[in-house]
Amino acid sequence: MISTTKLWQRLTSVSHSTKSFLPATAQTKRSWARVVDSLDNVPAIYQDQVRAISEAHGCFPYTIVTPTYAGFLSKGSEKLICAFNEILYVLTYSSDHLESQSVEYSTITYTQHAFVLLKSWLKLTVAVTDTAPKQFVFRYNSASESCFIPLIEIIRSHSRIQSNPIDPIEDNNLQFLEQLDYKLFNYGVRGLLPNQLIRSTLYQPAVQHYLIRVHRAVLTRTLFPAHLSILTDNELILVSDGEQTHWHNNRRYGGVWTYVPLCMIDHVSVVDESKDLLTLKYDLADAESLIRKFRIEYFAEVTQFIQEIKQLRG
Repeated sequence: MISTTKLWQRLTSVSHSTKSFLPATAQTKRSWARVVDSLDNVPAIYQDQVRAISEAHGCFPYTIVTPTYAGFLSKGSEKLICAFNEILYVLTYSSDHLESQSVEYSTITYTQHAFVLLKSWLKLTVAVTDTAPKQFVFRYNSASESCFIPLIEIIRSHSRIQSNPIDPIEDNNLQFLEQLDYKLFNYGVRGLLPNQLIRSTLYQPAVQHYLIRVHRAVLTRTLFPAHLSILTDNELILVSDGEQTHWHNNRRYGGVWTYVPLCMIDHVSVVDESKDLLTLKYDLADAESLIRKFRIEYFAEVTQFIQEIKQLRG
């Protein structure tokens, strides 16, 4: 049994000459993504590959270097993202090996962007013939979120295909939500592209399950967070509260945005209906599905939303 004194002596006798410690600020920056604006600034390991694809496309792409999280408990492989007009390249450097993958925007079934406090990620799900859908997930510190906004806009701009012609309607807006849920109202506005026409919306407040009352305090559990569905001429936008943190009861710090081109929705229906809840399911072109849960009293609104999607899809 080691005494407290001896243990403290061992901890404080570690040679600082054999291990360097970074200041907190420098350590945090290792979780940041960064934009590269020229070939000269591309990390050396990627330069030959980026030079070749740039020459093939006749321009230098919008380029992001993702973090490695070196020094963190959860590490990742560094990635270089190159976004051209029609195609995206993902170069991954891991274990002294460089891997290159390409993704045509027309094969992306949905794009998901999320943040919870300082943790952010971007997920791309790609339809692949005869195989399970492929996913690319890029993690980064929320402080560098601005690097990914142009990339998301490039990807989403390719979902602006002509939808099934329907009678012109007055553009809906999200003002109804401003008093009901100001947080999701802001998230909804944030998720819209410039001049994007809203056809319909569907809002579900958070559903709480009451567990027990202790004196004046009521302990609850969130069955599912508040969420908003926005139907535009060419895209379905699903917005929801972020993940619940473990250290704050029922408090959520962040949001999740999922962008689905209408052409990637194969089928939409209510698949599960109980006494209190119903499940709305979106079957996508890659055999994957997305679901949203609603209280049963929203059945009429959900049914109407389904019909409007089908009308736009043709």
